[in-house]
Amino acid sequence: ETLKAKQRKMMEDAGIPDRMLRIIPSGSGINPRNFKDFVHPEESQSLPVPKSDGAIVLQANKMRRKEQKKNAEFRTKAMRELEKLRNARVFTKVIIRVQLPDKSVVEAQFSPVERIDDVASIVRESLLDSVDEQFYLYTTPPRKVLPLDKTLDELGLKPAALLYLGWKSGAPSGSFLREDLMVDPNESREFPSSKPLDETNKSEGAKKKATSSGKPKWLKI
Repeated sequence: ETLKAKQRKMMEDAGIPDRMLRIIPSGSGINPRNFKDFVHPEESQSLPVPKSDGAIVLQANKMRRKEQKKNAEFRTKAMRELEKLRNARVFTKVIIRVQLPDKSVVEAQFSPVERIDDVASIVRESLLDSVDEQFYLYTTPPRKVLPLDKTLDELGLKPAALLYLGWKSGAPSGSFLREDLMVDPNESREFPSSKPLDETNKSEGAKKKATSSGKPKWLKI
């Protein structure tokens, strides 16, 4: 519980990030599921390129065997959860893309502790004042309408996620997005960075390294 509280406090203390709101028009050639156009501050490499079904299965089996071996080292579920938290990294901002039925995309930055309601508010800001049609946000597959009162962290929508917009009573006619927010889709942006939740492992590793770099115990001077 202490580590979970620390995790939430780190996210809350970071505050609300600069929205960096932009609209990627339909027909731009950008795949909204692909976040490779972002610059990664911590990792020099971009996100993995999608693999074939066979490669995905092989990778999944490899990861499952690795996880089983790791879990065997811990006797209880509580110990596994504690270790998972201790090794966790905390994202203090997330990138959310919302794809509209016409394939245009609204993109903005949020805090993980913000709610779906906050995302909906930013999407509403991207629409022309004349648009009063109601909408909802969902993920797929499987199709799941997102509750407005849930946070992005609670829904696991981090460090980046693609949501979809559905109109409750038909799409508005004509143009309905603000043209002043439409920018060059090839403009690079920084991908959210993360921080370690528990510094204990990091400091212990540094201690061991420092100790190992000293003189051997058998060496007498």
